[in-house]
Amino acid sequence: MNLGRHFKEPRAVRRQAGFTLAEVVVASCLIALMVGAISISMANNFSETRVARENVQATQVLVSTSEVFRLYSWSQISAGTFVPPTYQRNFSSAGSTNGLTYTVTIQITNAP
Repeated sequence: MNLGRHFKEPRAVRRQAGFTLAEVVVASCLIALMVGAISISMANNFSETRVARENVQATQVLVSTSEVFRLYSWSQISAGTFVPPTYQRNFSSAGSTNGLTYTVTIQITNAP
């Protein structure tokens, strides 16, 4: 009784059973390139989000400063006692102890 004959795979099937070393190296290089590109794009997205957040905060400071002008009359604004000429406004993210400090300077002059 010869059982070896039934369990032996044909030669063509044995050659296609795995990947060659060159295929594995090429696939590894492609995966490394994709991971690198994804990490670079994520870092850029985080920095763009930070800059956009800072711009929104600066806009909020300007809006709150312009609201002061809306609430007071011209005589109160031009007297210089109701609106401080310089002040600082701190912003920090939720749960963060450090943030940005915006310095606002207001200069009121007569129209030319």
